[in-house]
Amino acid sequence: EDGLGDLEAPVMAPDPKANAVMDRATEEEGKEGGIGLFRRYQLAGELLPEARRGPALAGALLSWLRLSSNRQLRWYSSGNYQGKDMASLQRAFAEGVCACVSDSEIDLLSRHLFRLAMATLPRGGGNGDDIRMGILNILRTHGIREGHRPGIDDAFLAQWHQKLHSSTTADDIKICEAYLHFLHTGNWDDFWAHLWHNGGLSREDLGDMRVGWRNESGITGPGNHMPQMIPDFQHFLWVLKVTHSGADLDTAFEMAKGKVHSDLEWELGDLLQNRDAWWAPGKIVEIREKLQWQWKEPGCPRDVLLLDLSLESFLRTKIEQTDLWSLSDDNVCSIAELVIRSGCISAEDPGLANALRLWQRAMAEEVRWSESWAKAVDSALDYMSITLGRFMDSLVQATQPAADSIGRAAGVPESYLTNFGEEVVRGHPLFALSRVIDRLRQAMRAVMGGSEWDVISLPAGGEVKGRITVVSLAEVQGKELGNPPRVIFSNELGGLEDIPGGVEAILTGSTVDILSHIAIRARSQGVLLASCSDAGKWEATRDALSEGTAVKVRQDAMAGSLVLQEVPEAELCAPRAGGQAAIPELELRRPTGHEAWVLSPDKCDRSSVGGKSFNLGTLRRVCEDLPGVITPHSVSLPFGSFERALAANGEEAVERLSGALARVAGAEGSPETVREELEAAREVVMRLDIPSDLSSALCSVELGQATGRDVVEGELWHAVKSVWASKWTERAYLSRKALGIPDADLSMAVLLMDLVPADYAFVLHTANPVTGNESEVFGEIVLGLGEALVGNEPGRALAFAYDKTSGSVEILRLPSKPVVYLAPDPPGVIARSDSNGEDLEGFAGAGLYDSVATSGSVARTADYSAEPLVWDHGFQKELCERLARVGLGVEAECGAPQDIEGCLSGGEVYLLQSRNQVLPPQVVKQNV
Repeated sequence: EDGLGDLEAPVMAPDPKANAVMDRATEEEGKEGGIGLFRRYQLAGELLPEARRGPALAGALLSWLRLSSNRQLRWYSSGNYQGKDMASLQRAFAEGVCACVSDSEIDLLSRHLFRLAMATLPRGGGNGDDIRMGILNILRTHGIREGHRPGIDDAFLAQWHQKLHSSTTADDIKICEAYLHFLHTGNWDDFWAHLWHNGGLSREDLGDMRVGWRNESGITGPGNHMPQMIPDFQHFLWVLKVTHSGADLDTAFEMAKGKVHSDLEWELGDLLQNRDAWWAPGKIVEIREKLQWQWKEPGCPRDVLLLDLSLESFLRTKIEQTDLWSLSDDNVCSIAELVIRSGCISAEDPGLANALRLWQRAMAEEVRWSESWAKAVDSALDYMSITLGRFMDSLVQATQPAADSIGRAAGVPESYLTNFGEEVVRGHPLFALSRVIDRLRQAMRAVMGGSEWDVISLPAGGEVKGRITVVSLAEVQGKELGNPPRVIFSNELGGLEDIPGGVEAILTGSTVDILSHIAIRARSQGVLLASCSDAGKWEATRDALSEGTAVKVRQDAMAGSLVLQEVPEAELCAPRAGGQAAIPELELRRPTGHEAWVLSPDKCDRSSVGGKSFNLGTLRRVCEDLPGVITPHSVSLPFGSFERALAANGEEAVERLSGALARVAGAEGSPETVREELEAAREVVMRLDIPSDLSSALCSVELGQATGRDVVEGELWHAVKSVWASKWTERAYLSRKALGIPDADLSMAVLLMDLVPADYAFVLHTANPVTGNESEVFGEIVLGLGEALVGNEPGRALAFAYDKTSGSVEILRLPSKPVVYLAPDPPGVIARSDSNGEDLEGFAGAGLYDSVATSGSVARTADYSAEPLVWDHGFQKELCERLARVGLGVEAECGAPQDIEGCLSGGEVYLLQSRNQVLPPQVVKQNV
């Protein structure tokens, strides 16, 4: 009755994991013979409301349309339609997608995906009948035979006329352009050459256009050379563009006239007349910054959005045509700002916006091209690169699954689908930024000095030999690679991986924090670990030698670079002394536990708790002598608490856990079974109810916000169980197995500590962790909580070295991590693993087991544009000196080099834990 269509009454809640767009497109494209372009646009229009629900659905729509626009899906089917129908359908669908781009109720990523989808569409509209009647009028004006009407026979025009009458598409623009070219040259072969080189259409493509009345051969030609028709077909080309053109710059400008502000219209006209001027790229960005306030408004005409898309595409073309190496470094810096300014207009991504602010701050500095300025710019480039990568990864994640599903149903070649996500990235206008970043990184390295390689771990002797194996380190977890020794090329590192036996070196294109868990393990196991900050250099190094080549890897002490040299296979036979092959099996100290459920710090001893809890007593003594340095309030659940809690839940829980672990032990050689049974073991732990006496004990202690039985038996108990369950993660299990540690020997205490709302987090090593030089403190600092630091979050921390003799500080690099983790409000409590299998001599077990905050942490995009850690040199020096002095105090109290974790909040230093530093075996103790 209201004229708005059918009434729909939902009878069940929608499945949040369902993807109606992908599923329907897969079903339709998988039908015998597929569907044509007309039906595809109809279906896509019907599914547009579903596509608004989130990135996975909007990404599915983009994948579908992109597969179609790239001609991987059929355009022509047995069904016919009139030009006016296609024009109307295209217009309605384009307007619907345009409305999604400007809808503030849709999430930012989905809106950007709709924008990318818009770039695949024709504008639609115009008078579709002008196409049908236009070709008829030309035929009749020039006496060309059509149907039963007598006249000049022209095979091409007869065939094309049938297509235009019943199945007109954007292909007709390219056909018309090629036909005009033929009318100028008189050579029919020129038609096919122009069609292929300018339109990407082949003879076979036109032969498949078997549409219209009695058209069994498609469009084959030939055509008659009648140059007198050139003016008529020039006009007809414009008629076709009115309906079918999309983001073509000149057509988009003509279509947008009268729909943009008059002053902007004049600027656009001036730009097009001077499109090859040196100032054109800057002018494009200026115009786009003004134009955005129109196309981002609801109800904006689609022609304004298509104009903006065409300007963005033209800017990318101008940038890619520029020889960056022929420009001065300052000019390339300006180009970087233009590209990211333009990108921030299209993609309202917080990370990209912060990258732009950081870059503009760096460019505004009065003193440029100094070493300190180059460090800041290098940090900004790193931030920009990681943020760009994260953004592009989100596009791949949103589009690749649907492309695989729809493409396979339609019979698209697997080789095309494999690279679909990568092609989405390469086709994005911001892809041009990657080349600019690489160019500027080399300029900054030249100013700062040093190498593109950061050597994180250097074994005794300074060199290793092995066979090149190109594989992600995550893919070989739990495997024994054996002889011959391996040099792993891993494009990415997560930071928490174990290093399998037989690995002598790991080279990666990821940034690696020198104090991350993977770095600590590499040094403790005598494995060379190095990361390359230059993407081009990394790819060149990786591709220079083929898989399986025997190489020697060493560091050039003078240049700081990494050198790979091919060696005879025979040199790989003998294991390197002190290397990976020499790691002994470990024996853990058996704890005695404690009869109490909860221990205060003064009650903790080595037999009842792990190193974290025990060492807090030492840290408290240090704090007494250092003003402004404190430790958070804490209590511990001693060894044996888990076993008591398990027993309190009854025999069934005990049997379920022991059964799962027995099946793990019996599943050697079956990784999938091991994975499933470990998950079953963790599930048993997470289902445990809290014993009443443990609940009472926790309720009786003061512990941050964890007060009241509801909190203790809710969030706090969940965090404790999560720590216990982390004993049976796949990574922890495989690590113990590799070191010969029986499952029953690993005991887990839990340290419950107030979560400090940190402004900064730090890690200190009171001896240089790479060289073992004990006269030097090495430290790293990040914004917020230490989660970004110890977990090897992409990007760099501020790194510094402190000379114990002179008291001087050297800032080695500035922070660039794009994500900062903050404590919630209120901050709550963190449950930290405190096992007897961490901080062992010769083994860095930290990070194998989880630490879980009761309220979690809040991830935010880091903004360094006004961060004193980057821009205030006095603040940097004062902070690093203060932390170094704290480290020296802890070292003096413990009597050995220390690995210290802490944070700063409200001007006070909080010491969270300290342990004896695991130094590389047989380190050469010398100054760097």
